[in-house]
Amino acid sequence: MDSDGLYMVGSSEEFQLKTSRIFQKHIPDIPLRFFEEGDHIVDLFSSRQTNQFPALIIVVVNKVGVDAIKILKRLKNPDNTYPEYLKGIPVIILVGEENNLGITACYRAGANAVLYKSEDVEKLTRTFQSICDFWIDINRGPEFGRQGML
Repeated sequence: MDSDGLYMVGSSEEFQLKTSRIFQKHIPDIPLRFFEEGDHIVDLFSSRQTNQFPALIIVVVNKVGVDAIKILKRLKNPDNTYPEYLKGIPVIILVGEENNLGITACYRAGANAVLYKSEDVEKLTRTFQSICDFWIDINRGPEFGRQGML
């Protein structure tokens, strides 16, 4: 599987701009692509004719709730409509407000991590650097193709 960098879902235009600047300045080797909604990612994967997928998906929510759970369920528990290989892509939830019940629900739905989204640019930069260092540079996930995990 070839990595297509990092995909980010659900962030505001302001957060996208801040994130783009952080990646351009501090993490320029990791391609970053934004999606408005999780459905757009799932639909893209379903129609793709290539084996290039993101190394990681980050779902940005202000408050852990139904939106994050819905996206996770579609990515981590695909039915016959969506490809099996979606389960192998790590998904991190980046949340603005802490909610212990929502965090637990995210892990139950298949989140690989739930992290707090800082408004401070320096802290956010460190968070993104740590995420990329671990999930993209260090972590070795399963190999998978269009038919599922190999």
